[in-house]
Amino acid sequence: MATVIGVDFGTTNSVVAVLQPDGSVATARFAVGQAEMDVFRSVLCFSAAERGAFRHAAGPLAIDAYLEDPLASRLIMSMKSYLAQRSFGETRIFGRAFTLDALIALLLRDLFGESGPTLAGARLIAGRPVRFAGDFPDDALAEGRLRAAYAQAGWPDIGFALEPEAAGYRFASTLQGATTVLVGDFGGGTSDFSVLRFEPGATHRVTALGHSGIGIAGDN
Repeated sequence: MATVIGVDFGTTNSVVAVLQPDGSVATARFAVGQAEMDVFRSVLCFSAAERGAFRHAAGPLAIDAYLEDPLASRLIMSMKSYLAQRSFGETRIFGRAFTLDALIALLLRDLFGESGPTLAGARLIAGRPVRFAGDFPDDALAEGRLRAAYAQAGWPDIGFALEPEAAGYRFASTLQGATTVLVGDFGGGTSDFSVLRFEPGATHRVTALGHSGIGIAGDN
């Protein structure tokens, strides 16, 4: 079995988990001051530098950079909430234009850089909500932007998993018999639900019976 990386790029926090060929699973750990956490804040901070240049920080370092000099910084957060919105084409930061996928790619590069050793040849599965945030979300646009962001971050070939369904697999590993489960994923940008049938030992161990979601969650 090949190594598989699971990435939950969230509106508020992001997580990286690695499934090794021996079946063991470990979540990446990120330094936060003197401590470590298994979540990475989904934020960017841009700060002006000399001669019209600028620098950026991601995750907990972005929060530190912003608090150090908020007047000379620009904090970018909740990027995932705009993936399905055609009205968001680009934004300008210190005079430079950035598309949404380019901003997310910056975050992903730092997320992968902080999560540990490079896993060349691994397969990457990215989470996505059942329904993207927004009044009239464009699902194809959102997924295309996500693919573009991962490609810019060095992962041109990825698979997608619905976030509540992916969360259900962890629970399924503890089951001894067939069970039907409602899984709720309450995030920063969306609330998603899946009804799943788990049958340990069967050829098709997981059957999706239904999915639904709304663009209402912690950030809105």
